[in-house]
Amino acid sequence: LSKKYNLKLCGDLQCSSQIGKITKFKGFSLLSTNEKEARIAIEDNEIGLMHWLGLLIWVFGFLIEVVSDTQKNKFNKKNKGAFIDVGLWKYIRHPNYLGEIIIWFGIFVISINYINSIFTALSILSPIFVFVLLRFLTGVPQLEHRAQEKWGKQEKYLKYKEKTGILLPKFK
Repeated sequence: LSKKYNLKLCGDLQCSSQIGKITKFKGFSLLSTNEKEARIAIEDNEIGLMHWLGLLIWVFGFLIEVVSDTQKNKFNKKNKGAFIDVGLWKYIRHPNYLGEIIIWFGIFVISINYINSIFTALSILSPIFVFVLLRFLTGVPQLEHRAQEKWGKQEKYLKYKEKTGILLPKFK
């Protein structure tokens, strides 16, 4: 596998002494030796299906978050004080939070191979905690309340809110 995909298999101490830049999360390290070449180091010396699936989920969530934040920033520059109802925001009211939740679920999927006890199995609480925090405690409730105060009397906003889901699209 390492020859076929040109992977550098090593532990963090060895890699960090050989390579200047390292980004690490949950036993998965992405190492870059230069701009043209990226190498993946897995501490267990094997990349499995769950690693790839988790990485794919993580990238999907990251793209949703980046695209939605970029769309909102562009929209706000041209439409100061208006609510956003274009791009990903046309389908859901908080796509940036959806992206964040998906990112944390991807990290959990990557770590599934390392679950070997009831204590490590509790790592599922991490994406659940992020979901509960964003959906019910901090992010969404606060923004929904502010949006209701700001645009709650506008017919356009009320129709948008009726047809658009909070974190997932509404299907009729």
